[in-house]
Amino acid sequence: MSIQLELTVYGPQLAGALMNDDEELAYFFDDMAKNGVADVIGEGIAELMPDAANVVAFLRALAAAIEAAA
Repeated sequence: MSIQLELTVYGPQLAGALMNDDEELAYFFDDMAKNGVADVIGEGIAELMPDAANVVAFLRALAAAIEAAA
């Protein structure tokens, strides 16, 4: 027997929760890197972003910081 729960979480809530938990954020990125296809994901979300250039700059800075710390 099991119980099924449903929860709706929106982008800003999810981002806030992940940004406040380094370990879960690390698991999130690790899983995306292992199981995601960056080109496909990028194409799928690019048009949905209000400011794609800002996101690109953030991700480049994040990648540089991770690379420097690794």
